Amino acid sequence: IDDLLEMIGLVAEVQELKANPNKQAVGTVIEAELDKSRGPAASLLVQNGTLNVGDAIVVGNTYGRIRAMVNDLGKRIKSAGPSTPVEITGINDVPLAGDRVVVFGDEKQARRIGEARHEASVIQQRQESKNVSLDNLFEQMKQGEMKDLNVIIKGDVQGSVEALAASLMKIDVEGVNVRIIHTAVGAINESDVTLANASNGIIIGFNVRPDAGAKRAAEAENVDMRLHRVIYN
Repeated sequence: IDDLLEMIGLVAEVQELKANPNKQAVGTVIEAELDKSRGPAASLLVQNGTLNVGDAIVVGNTYGRIRAMVNDLGKRIKSAGPSTPVEITGINDVPLAGDRVVVFGDEKQARRIGEARHEASVIQQRQESKNVSLDNLFEQMKQGEMKDLNVIIKGDVQGSVEALAASLMKIDVEGVNVRIIHTAVGAINESDVTLANASNGIIIGFNVRPDAGAKRAAEAENVDMRLHRVIYN
């Protein structure tokens, strides 16, 4: 670790990497979750500028105004400068790890950009779901004799979702191709059931439960839904 830190410091010095705390903040999401009491929360690293409570932000396809900010010691703070890890609340949905955090001048602008990104993401998701419809699935099976196991993953935090997806993709069963067609943080909802039904897939939930509408839809459409709290090797 010491050698790594020394090398990072050397590279930063040679390349003259600097941050300006007087600019509007830019950062990257490290982890995100849906907290039962606080709503969507994101842990992020401020990479440039200064992030303040009350700032209007866009985080990937989500947006909002920072309601509260906590540092890595669990202490509530009002501002965070470059290279500071913080957890924020006040966004409208759970972002993805790696999403870019950008501060905007006002909440209306942030909302407009966030909603536009979300709409583009939904359209892309719908287009992708057409590629895994039942018709295409059976056609692929006829041509290549390959069985696709289409999987939708929902979890309590983004890290769990990514770890579960990575584990499933390592499964090697002759004649079966595991396809992760959708992942997200939060409770299993009707949209998840609809997608699973259309793609002849299954839903795996880790530390989450289906809402009432999802339960009814899954029973009506006979969609296989597996709920787990512990993953065994």
